[in-house]
Amino acid sequence: MTQSFLDTNYLTHPLIPSQEGKTQDCSKGAVKQSPLERGFGGVCFGIMAVLEKTIATLFMIVLSTTLFAQERNPKELLDLIQSDFEKVKDYTVDIEIKIDVNFVDAPNSKAKLYFKQPNKVKIESDGFAIIPKQGLTFSPSELLSKSYSAIFIKSEILDSFMVDVIKVIPLEDSSDILLSTLWVDPLYNVIRKIESVTKKMGTITIYLKYENKTAPPLPSVAKFFFNTTNSGHGTMFKNSDIKESNKEKKGLSGKVIVKYSNYLLNQNLADSLFVEEDEFDF
Repeated sequence: MTQSFLDTNYLTHPLIPSQEGKTQDCSKGAVKQSPLERGFGGVCFGIMAVLEKTIATLFMIVLSTTLFAQERNPKELLDLIQSDFEKVKDYTVDIEIKIDVNFVDAPNSKAKLYFKQPNKVKIESDGFAIIPKQGLTFSPSELLSKSYSAIFIKSEILDSFMVDVIKVIPLEDSSDILLSTLWVDPLYNVIRKIESVTKKMGTITIYLKYENKTAPPLPSVAKFFFNTTNSGHGTMFKNSDIKESNKEKKGLSGKVIVKYSNYLLNQNLADSLFVEEDEFDF
């Protein structure tokens, strides 16, 4: 007669002595003992019970995670981020910029940044400063205010934060962005990483940290990594100084680190503070 895999009469630990002082052999079913003969605390009986419960628990976790992922609505997650950012009508912030880019003479610099919804930007600096023209304000509007398609890819851990990975595909031909991948933190409603493939500037990756106590959260540090084509020189930096001897080079690559401090939110900044030439893409 075929024995059940879970038949405890045939499961004894191979190294546990029997009542007669002989070694029992679970794997071979050498000694036939009921749970009562071994006691309800029998080692083999307990091991199999725990194993059975563990397998069932793991199955439920995998099943629930799969179902949860299928229910993810990326549009709702991105709408929440957009809605939170729109609560910031304007702000000023001190920025420190460190640029490490081939073919660019770029001393570290400090400046003050002014932002007003939806896209007014002004930057003041005491001296000459090379300013990244992309991503300084982190306004989601560049992606989310226009028609786009969003696809939930997966959930994963990024720098100890659980994030949802979302692909965003702009649907308008006028967009300079071909495809963006966003790492969204649904607990804090912030974007922790952006990777964008653009028409003019190649691929740009931005890592964001949020340590300032602002509500909603605004970045404290942003790290830009990029690899641009030659045509992207003029659109990557404001006041950039590309070395004359390197004009024939095919592109720029490097990183920019921007630190943000002393945020002042919703100060009702006047429109007259901003001039047309200070408005640029984020």
